[in-house]
Amino acid sequence: MKKYTTLFALLILMVACKKNIIGPNRGEISGKITDVYSEPIEGVTVTSQFLTDNQDNENPKYSTINAVSDEYGIYILEEAGLAENEVTITKKGYKEVKNFILLTQDNNKKQVDYTLVGVPVFQNITLSSSTLSIANNDSIMVKVNIVDEYQESQTGSLTCDLIVYNNSQQISLIKQMTLKYNSISNFVFETKILSTDLPQEIYQLSLEFYDSETRVVNVQNVQTINVIN
Repeated sequence: MKKYTTLFALLILMVACKKNIIGPNRGEISGKITDVYSEPIEGVTVTSQFLTDNQDNENPKYSTINAVSDEYGIYILEEAGLAENEVTITKKGYKEVKNFILLTQDNNKKQVDYTLVGVPVFQNITLSSSTLSIANNDSIMVKVNIVDEYQESQTGSLTCDLIVYNNSQQISLIKQMTLKYNSISNFVFETKILSTDLPQEIYQLSLEFYDSETRVVNVQNVQTINVIN
């Protein structure tokens, strides 16, 4: 009976310590993720990619591991490679961060903290029409809604450009949109595409929005319009 009790106690100890065991040729990267106000950010995806086999120079093998920050902003990348780890930090509404962290046999644990900067997020675009008639002297009203929940700049500093591409993916038209409405985090921009702006063709609409802190976001191919004679 004493023998089984001892084995059971050892089993419990092994399970309890499992999370603290780092496998061979592996390390650990951990840290805290906060915003510019030092508040923790939950739900940030932290990804590490590292070389696991470089025997074949033409087809090297890589491994990828992921972690998600908790309510305190803490993330732990267990089983990180004893190599150069390419770490990527992503969450919608924040600027992506990417850096390289080297782990070795002698230094297989590192703590790296990150501060994320918020960026504007495209919500939707509405058009008064998807067809523009040159003969009828038509125009298309374009309305764009952008949300910037984490903005660090002054309200109203956001700028939005409408970029129109032709079928050859060349820029045919750029219009700086007019800010019609803004609250603390919501921005509505408007502009008109006139019949005199574009020749007959099908076009793709894209957006670029930025602020005084040069936070730039590009949104490609949000809508299509058809210009006819």
